[in-house]
Amino acid sequence: MKRHSASAAAVLLLLVAACGGGGPQPKSAGDKAEKAVTPKEQVSAEVTKGYNDALQMMVAHDKANDWNDAACTQVAKLFLDAQGAQKSKGELPEAIYNAGLAYQRCNKDADAKKQFEVALAISQKFHHARVQMALYDLKERGDAAIEPVIGELQQAVRDAEFQNVEALVNLAMLYMKRRNANPDQDGANDFERAKKNLQRALDAIPPEAISPWTA
Repeated sequence: MKRHSASAAAVLLLLVAACGGGGPQPKSAGDKAEKAVTPKEQVSAEVTKGYNDALQMMVAHDKANDWNDAACTQVAKLFLDAQGAQKSKGELPEAIYNAGLAYQRCNKDADAKKQFEVALAISQKFHHARVQMALYDLKERGDAAIEPVIGELQQAVRDAEFQNVEALVNLAMLYMKRRNANPDQDGANDFERAKKNLQRALDAIPPEAISPWTA
């Protein structure tokens, strides 16, 4: 069993408190930025360099908090160029997804959504893109989208083997909003399902992100 600290427990309490809000929304440039992802498969040295250059530039803009339209377009183009260089050997959905995140940093939602759609079309198991698409659906359709969005987030959670914290937290928030009293294999009701997914989110936080116990 993982050993969590008081600070980690505080994170869980904050997440529970967030469940009383109006529901999740896609990240904007003013919110905590989603992290870029890196390819799992091997790619050429040329593609790796272009990808890493884009990644470093993205991290630098996040740290400086100086995103603007030109920066978002430039970083997105670098990721898409890496995808283009790789295409003869196979698609690189991670680069496409990160291009979407770059556009999202400047609230270029139409451009971001297009990239997430492409990444998900390439790989239906690409849970990062599935989560972003689900959150856009929720933003655009509101409460009418709760059921299908829950379904998409559940799929993302399974595809991520319960390691996608964003999917887990947003799923818990929607369970708290829906308040379904019917039992299923994941809990007796939506409140129990929300608690279970918040605990899963806490368990998925990397150990290095959790402060150790102090004497």
